[in-house]
Order: sequence, then structure tokens, then C-alpha cells
Amino acid sequence: DFDKSENIDNPWWPLKAGMQWTYEGHVIEEGKKESHKIVFTVTDLVKVIDGVRSRVIYDSDYTSGKMKEQELAYFAQDKSGNVWHLGQYREVMEGKIFVGGQIWVINNPPGAKAGIMMPANPKLGDLSYSEGYAPHPFYWTDRGRVYQVGQKVKVPAGNYSDVLVIEEYDEENPGAFQLKYYAKGVGNIKVGSRGKTGGKDEKLELTKVKMLDEKELAAVREKSIELEKRAGMFPVQPVMERIALTGADHAQGATMVAAGAPAQVSKKGSDAKVISEDEAKAIAEKRVPGKAIDVAIEKKMGANRYVVEVKPAAGGKELDVIIDMASGKVLAVEK
Repeated sequence: DFDKSENIDNPWWPLKAGMQWTYEGHVIEEGKKESHKIVFTVTDLVKVIDGVRSRVIYDSDYTSGKMKEQELAYFAQDKSGNVWHLGQYREVMEGKIFVGGQIWVINNPPGAKAGIMMPANPKLGDLSYSEGYAPHPFYWTDRGRVYQVGQKVKVPAGNYSDVLVIEEYDEENPGAFQLKYYAKGVGNIKVGSRGKTGGKDEKLELTKVKMLDEKELAAVREKSIELEKRAGMFPVQPVMERIALTGADHAQGATMVAAGAPAQVSKKGSDAKVISEDEAKAIAEKRVPGKAIDVAIEKKMGANRYVVEVKPAAGGKELDVIIDMASGKVLAVEK
């Protein structure tokens, strides 16, 4: 039951075209601990799979500073608000080239099925759900279920409350669970684990959220199309098409950035505006001469605001300068 299914606005996992999330942490594999980073980008591309219009995601995976994997993933939202996983194409770096391309989508190979990645209204106690299925040689048997709700989580991108935790597991690693933390209006903010590691233990935290400008988005689009061409060696369905972003798309992206992190927003071709953390510090130091020592984000009466703590040059207790995140206007100075 799909209609305009490439427009994914599930509050727990909104996938707005042009948005990019960066996660950093580490991975332990075969006893070796290495730095790990994932950059997850929602492209402006759409691919029709089994008659359903899906949003194309470009996902790049770095270990010890080098890209080790890249993939395309396909997601769609049904009329009820459930976000579906329709398949993926993955490549692994060997030497200096990407090899081992693997693709599975609905019915390719025979028996492959779509699954739900984020329910419309996840609640504690709900039954588990399939996140898709692919037989040999892919062995995609992932399932998910609500593990915790109402959690408070702090990551480099910010502090979040009312966080939803989904645990994921598969048939190949019984007793091993990956935990994914979601904040409303932002999406995935943290990845952890519990139980057995299954030979691989991954810890990641959200460090940055941004809305790409046209040049940045075009670069990701080109990489996605390169992968799509290589995926064409396999029996796949119609090629991707581009859906141009509008000013409204950029404005919604800016809102997501404001909800997610004190990150700068690239906004070429858009009237959307969110001032950066550094800009907020400069504004605060101009209003209260001194040194900005801390910046936080709070939401009050539906608006996002910076709270900049300033140590006055003249001495005395620190002051909080409250600044509107969109306009840069100083709203108040508080002790």
C-alpha cells in the first residue's frame, strides 16, 4: 500500500533527500580494534523496485581512515508510515579497487523479500519484525524489535531524551544483538551492542548532521550512479531517476539539522537558514564581551535556540546568551 513512497518522513527515521549523517567510533573484529566511520547520505535518486518507488541511500564505510565498503540501499515508506527495506548493493575494497559486488532486491535472487526497517508507531512489547530476507549467498536474515523507550543519550552531536532503542539480530549470530538508538526528528544517533559479539563489535556515535548543497549532492549522486552501473551486471530492475530538490526540501533539511546537532548547513539555492555554533559564539561574545565556553541547544515553544555560556571579561559569574537558531537574534541574557 504505497503512494509517493520515496518521501520518507517517519519521525523516528526521516530520510529527507540531501541529508547526511556522520557516525564515528570503533570496530573490533577478530580481536583487532580499529577506528570506524560511516557516512550515510540520502540521495536525490529514486529507484522502482517491484513497482514501488524507493529512495536511494549511499552509504560509505571507513576503517582506520580508509574506505572499506560502499553500498546503495533502497528504502520506501508505506501509507501507514512504516519504512521498508527493499534491498541493497554492496562493494568491498580489495587493494585499490572495489570488488565483490553483491545485490539483492525483492525476488532477486528468487525468494528475496522486503522487510520493515522502522515501524510507523514502535512500542515496547511489540512483536519482532523482519528487516528483509535474502537467501544464499547473501544470508540476510535480520530482524528487529523495540528494546527500550524513553532513554536519555549523549553523543558528540548533542543530548537527546525520549530515545527509542531497537535491537537487531540474525540467524547467523545467535545471542548477538546490535542496538540502534533513534531520536525523533533526527533518526539514528548511536549504534551499540549487547550479548555475544558474533565476532564483530561495533560502537558508533553521531558526530554531525548536515544538509548537502548542490555541489556536494551532485558528487554523491555521481558515486551512486557509478555503483548502479556496476550493479547492472546483475539482473536488476529499472535504473534510477533523479528527483530535483526544491526550496521546501532544503528548509525541511535545515529543520532536521536544527533538531539534530549544532552543525553548519550548506544552503546554496535555498532560503533556509540555520546559524552555526561558531556564529552563535561570535554573536554571544559581541553581546557579552568575554569568552564563550560552552554551547548547547534547547527547544522552547517549538523553536530551536542556542544557549551560549559566556565568561565575562569584566569578571563575575558566567552568563547564558539565548540566541534564535534561525535568525541569530539574541533573545535573552540570563544568569
